[in-house]
Amino acid sequence: VVGLYDGNIAVYNLQKNTGQPSYQSDARNGKHKDIVWQVKWAADNLDGYLNFYSVSGDGRVSNWTIVKTALWVNDTLLINFCKTLQNLGEESVSELLMDSGRAISFKPDDDSTFLVGTDEGMVYLCTTQYSSRYLNTYHAHNTPVYNIQWNTFIPNIFITCASEWIIKIWDKDCNKPLFMFDLNSQVGDVAWAPYSSTVFAAVTIDGKVHIYDLYINKYNPVCVQAVVPKKKARLNHIAFNQTHPIIIVGDSRGTVQCLKLSPNLRRQSKEVKTALLNKDLKKAGEMEIKKLDQLLGQVREPDNDSDLEIETQ
Repeated sequence: VVGLYDGNIAVYNLQKNTGQPSYQSDARNGKHKDIVWQVKWAADNLDGYLNFYSVSGDGRVSNWTIVKTALWVNDTLLINFCKTLQNLGEESVSELLMDSGRAISFKPDDDSTFLVGTDEGMVYLCTTQYSSRYLNTYHAHNTPVYNIQWNTFIPNIFITCASEWIIKIWDKDCNKPLFMFDLNSQVGDVAWAPYSSTVFAAVTIDGKVHIYDLYINKYNPVCVQAVVPKKKARLNHIAFNQTHPIIIVGDSRGTVQCLKLSPNLRRQSKEVKTALLNKDLKKAGEMEIKKLDQLLGQVREPDNDSDLEIETQ
């Protein structure tokens, strides 16, 4: 499924190999009124139909269902403008405006919970069960949010990037970031690695790929490599292969490059290696969770109860 600049949605069937979309929205069946920035597939609905979500600059998060030969659409969320406008007279018009949606990400262990990022740099925790209010609000960035991604090992942790130099890692129950990383260049995209709970990668517009492993170094990347000359193109997307140690990066010229991670960028602990050799995926996952939990324990603020001092008379 593809989101288009004119607000339409196009669904392709690669098995047909016709080059034409099998389904496409139009003004009659509810196309967006602005650029569609992201689309994400969802689990089949209760009737067994394929469905997906889109987020657009018109402030709508929409759910699309493929029913036989048609696309059905239903708005899941309308993103209200969050800031107060002072220079438009006494009457507030903020409630009448919509904030532009930019990014969307569904929680790995709960397909009814999702995060949505906006042009104003806000990130909202939402649910598909009702659209009347947000579950939580994060003042994440000062520029448009480019991407949000949940950690697959500890699903309460997520990472965000925006049209600025800073990447932030969050706990969904905390309104302050746990980690912040300055990449010294505008970030284009960020992604968690599928094989490690503490590894993530990012691309910047100066043509570089940055690989971080928080278990090895909590402050600096373990690798920074230039992929394209910054005068020719800027990197704006990155994704990990789910099985092999490979990443793909996309740039502003429309070129996609495939890169292999060197062994030192995908190092695993002895316990994880042993578990994988024994084909014990559950234990390997538990060790990855423990590894990230130890790091989070170092940066999380202590509970208020532990700060109380008991005075004895």
